[in-house]
Parts: sequence; C-alpha cells; structure tokens
Amino acid sequence: MSERDELIEILWQTATDDRVRSGVDLHKTPVVRAKAEVTAEAILAAGYSKPRTVTTVEELDALPVGSVLIDGDGDICQRLRTGWRAVIDERCGNPWLTDTLEVDLPATVLHEARP
Repeated sequence: MSERDELIEILWQTATDDRVRSGVDLHKTPVVRAKAEVTAEAILAAGYSKPRTVTTVEELDALPVGSVLIDGDGDICQRLRTGWRAVIDERCGNPWLTDTLEVDLPATVLHEARP
C-alpha cells in the first residue's frame, strides 16, 4: 500500500468513525472518499513522509546522497558523496561530522533526499 493509499484509508476511517456518533453511514458516501483523497494529496504535497526502517546494507546503499537517519546506536547520520557521517554535538563545543562510518542497523530514515 502506498503512502497516499495509507493516508486515504486513515482519513476515510476517521470520517466513518463519525457515523457512529451521527447515525449516518458516511463510509458509503463518495464525497467522503473524494475528500479523503484530496486531503491525502495535500498532506503529501506539504512534505509528509512516514519514517521507515532500514534493516539491510542493500537498503542503506539505496538511499540517495543527502539522506539522514538515526542509526541503531542513536547517532544522527547523513549520507555524503564520500559515505555516511555522524553528526556529533559535544556539550562543550560545536557540532562536527565524524569520519566515514558504518551505520549500525536497524536505522530509521528521518529524511530521504530526492536523487
């Protein structure tokens, strides 16, 4: 199921939950489905992206340059042209990037760059 379809189902189900309170079977109303579709499109156009988990090296390698994730150790990592780097924020200094590192899996994708 695509993100769009998943959002439509969530929105549609929310609307149909109202039928219990109102006594109207909104689930069968095409207008409710159409409104859910329009709302889902607006949410996606605003940049919504459901976080996903990367569990294999192949999935990790498929992420484009610029993508950001939080790895299994809790490090925030960004993919640069030269490899994955972790952003380190020491309390006594400024944030800095580590040298190229191996990402600890599983990892949650926070931002997937567009290729």
